[in-house]
Amino acid sequence: MSRSRTIVIALVVLGLLIAGGLALANALPKSDRLTGDVWDYRLRPTDVGADWSLLDQTTLDVTQLTATDVTTATLNVPGLHSLYTASYTAAADNPDLTEMGVRVLLFDTAENAQTALSAENLGEGWSLQTGSVQGADATQIWRYTDPDPTLQQGLFRVDFRVRNAIGSVSILGSAAGVPDAARALGNASAMAETMKANATPPELVSPGLFQAAPPDVRPLLLSPAQLAEADRQFGDRWLINTTQLPSFTTNADFSAAARPVLDQAGRLIGYQSYWVKGITQEEETQTAGVLLFQQVSAYSTDQGAATGLAAMAGLSSTSEIKPGPTIGDSARKWAAITPPGQNPNGQSAVIEINFRVGRYVGSVQVTSRPVASESAAIAVSGPTDAVAEALARQLAENLAQAP
Repeated sequence: MSRSRTIVIALVVLGLLIAGGLALANALPKSDRLTGDVWDYRLRPTDVGADWSLLDQTTLDVTQLTATDVTTATLNVPGLHSLYTASYTAAADNPDLTEMGVRVLLFDTAENAQTALSAENLGEGWSLQTGSVQGADATQIWRYTDPDPTLQQGLFRVDFRVRNAIGSVSILGSAAGVPDAARALGNASAMAETMKANATPPELVSPGLFQAAPPDVRPLLLSPAQLAEADRQFGDRWLINTTQLPSFTTNADFSAAARPVLDQAGRLIGYQSYWVKGITQEEETQTAGVLLFQQVSAYSTDQGAATGLAAMAGLSSTSEIKPGPTIGDSARKWAAITPPGQNPNGQSAVIEINFRVGRYVGSVQVTSRPVASESAAIAVSGPTDAVAEALARQLAENLAQAP
């Protein structure tokens, strides 16, 4: 994977190169903005039915987009926060369908989203059609006509806006299988309904009339820009691992044994994400950490957070390193080598650091590149530990700024 990555969105490149920094201004009341993550509003495999299988999905924030080369003409559009794309392939027993592309673009304001939607021009061969996505604030339907009249195909793309988000669905198939935009419109309407119903993540909704909503801990996690700054070994290549998209974690997500402890400690909410370093095989030998897990949990009190940290099991009961590092108010560290055979490419060193800053508990787990033997994994554990501590210290700085 090269440093600059060409992103193909659906079947046509969007052609947006973000020119400015991320603007997170609250220009609209929260009730009028989508405040979930960009992937919260995607089209899920369960929505598309048996006709389609998910091939791949990607999500990037604005700093990653700024560093990304786009191969078509560019258009400067302000306020883009993040991008999600997915590609689907048709089932083998349905020769009339070929490909489907899905994307979601999340902006800071509805005005900036509408500016981006209005500025779209797909170029030669594309023409606007009439119609609308149910529940959307604005819709553009595109049809592609190939200059070769002997090529019998159907290619439609539906772009729509709901508040400060743009969704898109494009479908390619035979002329008989995709005679119009109906399929794309149906899937776009499902996305629009999700956007309207889940403008605010359910985990952040107040549980009762006189009860405060849990705090939003997402802004506290390490951003791609911070990962690049703290990890000097290709730290600008960290990408969200889309096989397990980031998510909130409530106490109900833990084991039956752990829930009473967390409830009694006053754990309010958490958020976790998995990352993979997008490097080539040649570059892998020049870096230590290639997999990353990070999470933040908020407690109602400092003492509750201390209880939560003390209860964390880490990698194993025998792999904790004492005393822990000097990070935050208190910290614990574990180190382990993966068993032989767990990874066909070799064994890895794993470093986990959990720490408390006030009423917050943060976690960083870094896994090294796989190496040929246990002794080689032990040798690479030192650089892996250095990366883990650098990331943990930056995350602790983030938590120190939290209310």
